[in-house]
Amino acid sequence: MYYWLIFVGLEILRNRWMRLRNQKPNYAQSFVIRGVAAIIHASIIVRVETWPEALRVIGFQVASFYLIFDIVLNALTGDRWNYQGKSSGYLDKLPMWAYLVLKGLCLVYLIWFIGWRA
Repeated sequence: MYYWLIFVGLEILRNRWMRLRNQKPNYAQSFVIRGVAAIIHASIIVRVETWPEALRVIGFQVASFYLIFDIVLNALTGDRWNYQGKSSGYLDKLPMWAYLVLKGLCLVYLIWFIGWRA
Protein backbone atom coordinates (compact mmCIF):
# COMPACT_ATOMS: atom_id res chain seq x y z
CA MET A 1 0.00 0.00 0.00
CA TYR A 2 2.98 2.27 0.49
CA TYR A 3 3.53 2.38 -3.25
CA TRP A 4 0.10 3.93 -3.71
CA LEU A 5 0.91 6.61 -1.14
CA ILE A 6 4.16 7.31 -3.00
CA PHE A 7 2.11 7.74 -6.18
CA VAL A 8 -0.23 10.17 -4.40
CA GLY A 9 2.84 12.14 -3.27
CA LEU A 10 4.16 12.24 -6.84
CA GLU A 11 0.79 13.46 -8.09
CA ILE A 12 0.84 16.20 -5.47
CA LEU A 13 4.33 17.27 -6.61
CA ARG A 14 3.25 17.17 -10.28
CA ASN A 15 0.27 19.40 -9.55
CA ARG A 16 2.40 21.72 -7.40
CA TRP A 17 4.82 22.08 -10.31
CA MET A 18 1.89 22.91 -12.64
CA ARG A 19 0.63 25.55 -10.20
CA LEU A 20 4.08 27.13 -10.05
CA ARG A 21 4.04 27.39 -13.84
CA ASN A 22 0.45 28.75 -13.83
CA GLN A 23 -0.74 25.74 -15.81
CA LYS A 24 -4.22 24.32 -15.43
CA PRO A 25 -4.38 20.56 -14.99
CA ASN A 26 -5.63 18.44 -17.86
CA TYR A 27 -8.28 16.48 -15.98
CA ALA A 28 -8.72 13.81 -18.67
CA GLN A 29 -4.97 13.17 -18.66
CA SER A 30 -4.87 13.12 -14.84
CA PHE A 31 -7.80 10.68 -14.74
CA VAL A 32 -6.04 8.30 -17.17
CA ILE A 33 -2.72 8.52 -15.27
CA ARG A 34 -4.42 7.86 -11.94
CA GLY A 35 -6.54 5.05 -13.35
CA VAL A 36 -3.57 3.27 -14.92
CA ALA A 37 -1.57 3.70 -11.71
CA ALA A 38 -4.47 2.26 -9.68
CA ILE A 39 -4.75 -0.77 -11.98
CA ILE A 40 -1.00 -1.40 -11.87
CA HIS A 41 -0.98 -1.00 -8.10
CA ALA A 42 -3.92 -3.35 -7.52
CA SER A 43 -3.01 -6.02 -10.06
CA ILE A 44 0.79 -6.15 -10.03
CA ILE A 45 1.97 -4.67 -6.74
CA VAL A 46 -0.79 -5.78 -4.36
CA ARG A 47 -1.74 -8.81 -6.52
CA VAL A 48 -5.46 -8.69 -5.88
CA GLU A 49 -7.03 -12.06 -6.58
CA THR A 50 -10.73 -11.72 -5.72
CA TRP A 51 -13.39 -9.12 -6.44
CA PRO A 52 -14.10 -8.39 -2.76
CA GLU A 53 -10.40 -7.78 -2.18
CA ALA A 54 -10.25 -5.64 -5.33
CA LEU A 55 -13.13 -3.49 -4.07
CA ARG A 56 -11.39 -2.99 -0.73
CA VAL A 57 -8.14 -1.96 -2.45
CA ILE A 58 -9.97 0.38 -4.83
CA GLY A 59 -11.69 1.87 -1.78
CA PHE A 60 -8.28 2.41 -0.20
CA GLN A 61 -6.97 4.07 -3.35
CA VAL A 62 -9.94 6.41 -3.70
CA ALA A 63 -10.21 7.25 0.01
CA SER A 64 -6.50 7.86 0.52
CA PHE A 65 -6.21 9.98 -2.62
CA TYR A 66 -9.28 12.07 -1.76
CA LEU A 67 -8.24 12.50 1.85
CA ILE A 68 -4.59 13.39 1.22
CA PHE A 69 -4.26 15.04 -2.19
CA ASP A 70 -5.91 18.43 -1.87
CA ILE A 71 -5.02 19.03 1.78
CA VAL A 72 -1.29 18.42 1.21
CA LEU A 73 -1.26 20.27 -2.12
CA ASN A 74 -2.91 23.28 -0.49
CA ALA A 75 -0.40 23.17 2.36
CA LEU A 76 2.50 23.13 -0.12
CA THR A 77 1.10 26.08 -2.02
CA GLY A 78 0.37 28.10 1.11
CA ASP A 79 -3.38 28.06 0.53
CA ARG A 80 -5.86 27.37 3.31
CA TRP A 81 -6.47 23.64 3.90
CA ASN A 82 -9.85 23.65 2.14
CA TYR A 83 -8.97 25.96 -0.76
CA GLN A 84 -11.05 25.19 -3.83
CA GLY A 85 -9.76 26.64 -7.08
CA LYS A 86 -11.87 27.81 -9.99
CA SER A 87 -11.30 24.55 -11.80
CA SER A 88 -11.58 22.24 -8.79
CA GLY A 89 -13.36 18.94 -9.16
CA TYR A 90 -17.07 18.30 -8.75
CA LEU A 91 -16.83 17.11 -5.13
CA ASP A 92 -15.02 20.31 -4.16
CA LYS A 93 -18.09 22.30 -5.16
CA LEU A 94 -20.20 20.65 -2.45
CA PRO A 95 -21.21 22.62 0.64
CA MET A 96 -18.55 22.60 3.36
CA TRP A 97 -20.54 20.26 5.62
CA ALA A 98 -20.78 17.66 2.83
CA TYR A 99 -17.08 18.10 2.02
CA LEU A 100 -16.20 17.43 5.67
CA VAL A 101 -18.53 14.42 5.85
CA LEU A 102 -16.84 12.89 2.79
CA LYS A 103 -13.38 13.50 4.24
CA GLY A 104 -14.53 11.94 7.52
CA LEU A 105 -15.95 8.89 5.75
CA CYS A 106 -12.66 8.46 3.91
CA LEU A 107 -10.80 8.58 7.21
CA VAL A 108 -13.15 6.00 8.76
CA TYR A 109 -12.71 3.74 5.74
CA LEU A 110 -8.91 4.00 5.93
CA ILE A 111 -8.95 3.12 9.63
CA TRP A 112 -11.15 0.10 8.85
CA PHE A 113 -8.91 -0.87 5.93
CA ILE A 114 -5.76 -0.76 8.07
CA GLY A 115 -7.49 -3.01 10.62
CA TRP A 116 -8.57 -5.41 7.87
CA ARG A 117 -5.05 -5.62 6.45
CA ALA A 118 -3.42 -6.18 9.85
